[in-house]
Amino acid sequence: MILYISTYKNSEIIAEAVEKSKQTVMDHMINDRISLTDFVKTRLNQLQSLSHLLIDLQALVDEEKEIIDSIQSLRMVYDDKRIILLDLSRKRGDELLSQFFSMGIYDIISEEDIDIALDEIVYCITTGKKFKDSMQYQLEVTKQEESVIKEKVTEKVIVQNHIIKKLNNALIGIVGTAHRVGASHHVIMAANYLKRQGHNIAVLECSENSVLDSYKEFFFDEENDRDFFEYKKVVYYPNFRFEDISQIFNQGYDVIIIDFGVFKMDILNDFLRCMTKVVVTGSQPYELSYSDKVLGLDDSIIQNLNFVFQDASSEIKKIIRDNMEKENVYFAPYNVDPFHPEENDDMRNLYQEFINVVEKKERKGWLHGLFSKKGKEE
Repeated sequence: MILYISTYKNSEIIAEAVEKSKQTVMDHMINDRISLTDFVKTRLNQLQSLSHLLIDLQALVDEEKEIIDSIQSLRMVYDDKRIILLDLSRKRGDELLSQFFSMGIYDIISEEDIDIALDEIVYCITTGKKFKDSMQYQLEVTKQEESVIKEKVTEKVIVQNHIIKKLNNALIGIVGTAHRVGASHHVIMAANYLKRQGHNIAVLECSENSVLDSYKEFFFDEENDRDFFEYKKVVYYPNFRFEDISQIFNQGYDVIIIDFGVFKMDILNDFLRCMTKVVVTGSQPYELSYSDKVLGLDDSIIQNLNFVFQDASSEIKKIIRDNMEKENVYFAPYNVDPFHPEENDDMRNLYQEFINVVEKKERKGWLHGLFSKKGKEE
């Protein structure tokens, strides 16, 4: 069963493709000024019976950031639905389309003539594209360009003498390469590190082995029958089901950190939807081989991952850097108390897009103000 949103211009070709695909139409919206944001707000809970959602991006009046947020909400709530995105005005390699690709949406159609587009839509509905079919939508960027793109995810707000990066439900995904390499420890450390930046933080434990339950029992004497707890101004959700993440989006969190547990292929798509993707592994020689499963992924995926090695010696750091020159590599010291993380250059660099920057202003003492005022009076 399919629902499609279309411009007047493309409505006929979409309707023909749907008919050829022998899909039952649940609903269709044909207009050149449709708000996807309003659609998601009003109809998000009414799409359970849907199997396909086809969106002609040219029909939308929303800003690009709003479109991305809406698509992300749809993906989070309905992971089993196939989302097909059409925009015949955009070229392959377009920045917006590349962001959808990075979210794990591969059914993308662009800059096609009518006949080719018709076949593409039918293929997306009936079969669905794979990663390799849509690699042309991956945006190749330099480090400098990448920082500009990431900047667009946040809104800069100047408060007094600080530049605050205002965030809304920014997702950080963290996986470990094996059990007991320190991934959950790093999750807590990252949450408390980013809390210092003034962000409202939520931690979702989507791991098979719960660590947060033990913290909950240790820090709370009274019986706590809620499915979450708050400690040092960070809210933790033990044993959280990833498919329920939509319930978290309206809670007012700036940053949501997701502990995916040990890396497995069945969590890859969810992991890739996160704004920042962190892979935590141990630094001992016998632990380094744990990374092989992740390093065996496609290069286009690996270049968007951040590898964090825990408590590595200087000798081990050099070996790792020499062998992982093309990857984003960071080293995190082992904090005995992850609720009070130490300052570290690698941590700052890893989470730099979440760090609020102090604007340097010339500060002048009260005597300068006094004499300046006196001079004006004379």
